[in-house]
Amino acid sequence: MRDHLTGAHSEQLYKLDDKQLEASEVYLCRQCEDYVAADEKMLERHITTKHVKKRKSTNKEILTKKLYHPVRQLKNNHWDEGLNFLRNNKFSPPPFRQTLITKILFRLEDNVLEAYFNVIECCVEAAKVAHEMKLKGDKEFDATEIWTLAFTFERLVLAPGPKDGEEKVNAMVNRRLNMFRAGEIQALYDESNAVESRTPADFKRNPVKKLNCVQIAADLNNYGTATSRATQESPPAQIDDNNVGVLVKLHPKSLGLKIISKINRIRAPKERELFPGNGCLTLSVHPSRQ
Repeated sequence: MRDHLTGAHSEQLYKLDDKQLEASEVYLCRQCEDYVAADEKMLERHITTKHVKKRKSTNKEILTKKLYHPVRQLKNNHWDEGLNFLRNNKFSPPPFRQTLITKILFRLEDNVLEAYFNVIECCVEAAKVAHEMKLKGDKEFDATEIWTLAFTFERLVLAPGPKDGEEKVNAMVNRRLNMFRAGEIQALYDESNAVESRTPADFKRNPVKKLNCVQIAADLNNYGTATSRATQESPPAQIDDNNVGVLVKLHPKSLGLKIISKINRIRAPKERELFPGNGCLTLSVHPSRQ
């Protein structure tokens, strides 16, 4: 069977899966598609020799070439400390819910995308194996730290700024990009942990004044403006006897929702606002709306 397949159907072997090929003792290289090994060990040697890419550059050399080079005249190289932090630190979940990604536009967006593209280039290079077997387990050739950068980039660079900060978004993100390129990872991590999202209890104690502008826009039937003004800072909706009747009238009849009058049986959507005439907005009706 092996001789028949390799002789008469050599150009169609790729259509068979690995189990079918192995059952016929055919060991096909999936990357060449024209090389058939005599046994499994010979196939492994062929793949290792021909298709496994190797590298001589260490992690620091890769990061220095791809990331640090554009800021070499502005910053010192901190990738020794940065790699050590990535290697020994376990990242905790970020204390905030939303990054600044929606505010990244125009030239700033180009800077962010270019930096992340360089991170991906580093990941591709780091995925190659060490050129010598004795270096295979060396920490300088372990790609884990570099791959961590790809998953934490947004948290480190685009974390929200402090509420009372005077630094503009463009200046803050560009400063963080320079720090990231220079390997100041721990400083960026500590800065991202200094920002905390407000809890529902905080919103209830200190309602956001911005909601007044949202309500005014909704009253004037400017629903697009109202939607754009509604932010994640909107407090949880408060439903009581004063507004439950309004909610009943606002609900689409086609859904046939049966709302009962007991407040403890009604649950409001979290952090949403609803305005008359616009079913796609969220739920927070003021008593004055009656």
